Amino acid sequence: MIIKGLIFDLDGVLVDTKKIHFDALNYALKTVKFNPISFKDHLITFDGLPTIEKLKILNKTKNLKKKHFDKIKKLKQKKTQQLLNNEIKFNSKIHKIFSKLSKKYKICIATNAVKKTLNICLKKMKIEKF
Repeated sequence: MIIKGLIFDLDGVLVDTKKIHFDALNYALKTVKFNPISFKDHLITFDGLPTIEKLKILNKTKNLKKKHFDKIKKLKQKKTQQLLNNEIKFNSKIHKIFSKLSKKYKICIATNAVKKTLNICLKKMKIEKF
């Protein structure tokens, strides 16, 4: 068997965005005067889910009004991008690994994040060229 490519998961492997997504969601929830979720709830219930799924859960369990969904989604995405730009940093070890591996293998990144999130992370880490 010949290995031709490698697939890396973005979140949890290359970057850790748990706190970023938690903070961005709570920021957006507060704008519609909805109580923030706890970090424990985030880890147990919401981590890794698309925003719309998080909102559906909050609708069923905490009576978040559906009329707020679009506003929350937009604000959460905007805040997520702002936090990513501020918090994702260049990692020389990851850069060196990607540089070396890219000479021998095709490299792919797997993620359920929106494309803007992926692009910000790749740019901030300076690995988009690989």
